Amino acid sequence: MLAGTVWSKDHPLAQEFIRRRISSMEDFRNFIQWAKLQDPALSVKVGNCPLQSVIAASGALLLLDTTCYLLDRQLARLAADFENEGGFSERMHQQRLKKRKNDE
Repeated sequence: MLAGTVWSKDHPLAQEFIRRRISSMEDFRNFIQWAKLQDPALSVKVGNCPLQSVIAASGALLLLDTTCYLLDRQLARLAADFENEGGFSERMHQQRLKKRKNDE
């Protein structure tokens, strides 16, 4: 299962959610409406929660999982760039030295 969601990564509704590349509230609402019409056997029951609530919560958790994954990738890239190219102050210092050298 994905972190915190009631759907496994291979669950048909999770796969459809990922395939649709949800990028707006309208897309999210359309997915929920579509998912409610699918075979009830695909749904995972959570206590007495309405099906629409389970779908919405699982979809939100999928979005959060994707966001965390992308942020982890961005942080790893920023760390690598910092190691290879230095920080902002270092780059500014190099630009100042370069300008001084060109002005001479």
